[in-house]
Amino acid sequence: MMSTRNVVYVWACRKKGPVYVAMFSPLGIVIALAMGIVFLGDALYLGRYVNVVINYEENNISEKY
Repeated sequence: MMSTRNVVYVWACRKKGPVYVAMFSPLGIVIALAMGIVFLGDALYLGRYVNVVINYEENNISEKY
């Protein structure tokens, strides 16, 4: 039994190659998040994600100097 994701990955790999498939792997996380919100009624708390972005930026700035 194959999932829709596997079918899309195989199709994209045949069409453009393995690097193309790996490039869109993070998109699966966003799609899973959206489906969880729509179908399961999950709550999305943006504070977590804002904190991740802020911490990421702070770490990049401190590494440059």
